[in-house]
Amino acid sequence: GDEEEGEWEDMAEIAASQGEGEEEEAGEIVDEEDDTPCTADFADSGLNPVVVGYEALIQHQLVPFLAAATEIGGEVQLQAAHVAQAFGAQHAMLVQVSVMPRVEDEGEMMAMLQGTTEALACIDQLNEEADTFRKHTAMVAGAMTAFGWVTSPDPRQYIGDMLNAVPVYGRQILGEYPQEAHQGLVQSLKFLLRGLQDYVSTHHPHG
Repeated sequence: GDEEEGEWEDMAEIAASQGEGEEEEAGEIVDEEDDTPCTADFADSGLNPVVVGYEALIQHQLVPFLAAATEIGGEVQLQAAHVAQAFGAQHAMLVQVSVMPRVEDEGEMMAMLQGTTEALACIDQLNEEADTFRKHTAMVAGAMTAFGWVTSPDPRQYIGDMLNAVPVYGRQILGEYPQEAHQGLVQSLKFLLRGLQDYVSTHHPHG
């Protein structure tokens, strides 16, 4: 219900801010997210598999990306907060559509996508205004256009196109910043998009 939707939006926001303390604390939080009890909570929730699958994506693929972005800091970390908001908004939309007939009305669909659209606009704005790590913010902004899978007739291929662009930025980033933290950001972003691609292949092969 609405309470569960709110809880998941809150989780995304908490995940986005998890690394604001010391790095060791952030690592501990990521480990806690991976603990078996959380997985058991999902399994016992009784929700539609479409929703449970998306929650697993948030837990296992989104959280590591947020931790990696936190290590970089700056505009990249700010972008990551909006990435978390976008996933929270899309989760709320999936909860809604999982209990209703297929949405055919374009206006209704656009209303459902409003939260995701607003988060993506913030991600793009941060990229345009970034003073540092411009390649990083461009990589994240480009990757997040993958959220458009919802309206694509071939969502797997749509996400794949965004996924293929990540290594292009990644090579440039690692050529300039070979440190482990930057490598972690590139790898975790690929991991996140692959997870999203696998999710839509399983649950939404036709959008």
